[in-house]
Amino acid sequence: MYRSFAICFLMLLGFTGLHAQKIRDFEIYLSGNKINNSYYNTIKCLDSRPDTTNMGMVQLGAFNRKAKVVPKKPLLQQLSAVFNSQIDETAKTGELILQIRQFSFAEVTAGFSEKGYCSIRAEAYAKQADRYQKVNTLDTIICLKSGMDVTDTIIKSGAINISNFIAVSLLKQAAGPSYTYADIMAIDDYEKQQLKLFTTNAYTDGLYLTYQSFRDQRPDQQFTADADDPNIATIKTTGTDGKQQKVKAKNVYAIVYKGQPYISNSTDYCPLKKVNNDLLFTGHAKISANSTQVMTASMLFGVLGGLLAANDASTFEMKIDHKNGAFIRLREIIPKPYEQQ
Repeated sequence: MYRSFAICFLMLLGFTGLHAQKIRDFEIYLSGNKINNSYYNTIKCLDSRPDTTNMGMVQLGAFNRKAKVVPKKPLLQQLSAVFNSQIDETAKTGELILQIRQFSFAEVTAGFSEKGYCSIRAEAYAKQADRYQKVNTLDTIICLKSGMDVTDTIIKSGAINISNFIAVSLLKQAAGPSYTYADIMAIDDYEKQQLKLFTTNAYTDGLYLTYQSFRDQRPDQQFTADADDPNIATIKTTGTDGKQQKVKAKNVYAIVYKGQPYISNSTDYCPLKKVNNDLLFTGHAKISANSTQVMTASMLFGVLGGLLAANDASTFEMKIDHKNGAFIRLREIIPKPYEQQ
């Protein structure tokens, strides 16, 4: 009996370990390369990421087990170490403010290939008395493809990109408008206040082909819709021949109909609503390993790292990235039992 109990206990431990959450470290290796005549000899790092508990999720091993990326050494300590390793005694007495707004990894597998993504959004400011001026900006999504395991490659690429960003910033002087510290700490809201899409209470009717036109509330075309169709499944525009022609939702970014904005979700239109200075909608967010568009890749980077483990064909609440119009998944919408029938 004791032997049977022991065997069961060991099997339970093995099962628990098999399903325990895996962790993948993130480490920035110091190159040792010095930069002469840096404008800055001190740095202050700010972590403004929506979720600071992890850096996204990757896939490990032959079975592609999902693992959260969590640095053993805190990210801000690593960034400060990179800065200190790059300057020398020729550095001038300036202070650099490095703000990390997004730094996250994700992977998608299809067939015998993997794609790794790294999203980085960072700002570098120079302190000028009690104000701050922008020195440099990094806003990119890195996409790497591999026939085997892409994890090490994409993590190394993310580390190199942020290290190079710091190095380039050392030799750049501040320019442009100045900000208060409060502005920087709420930089998303500060930037949204400069955009008509986020400040208007009256949206302009029309069809918008790009986020830029939607952001500026300048329709690319006018359209007609079936007034009896509450879902606005079909819209039409006037062609060059003067005839009405259907518009495919996949070719549209957004529409505004009778003052209500809708986001195109490739196959249909989803009502858009403003909540706490964010623009939200609910729709499908299918991710393809063959997709290279920034908008599609950005769907992978939700506020909560756990979203990366969700079914990519599920329905999500999403928000619009005010910087580029990408869709960011916030939470998966789980249908109630009676809604699944």
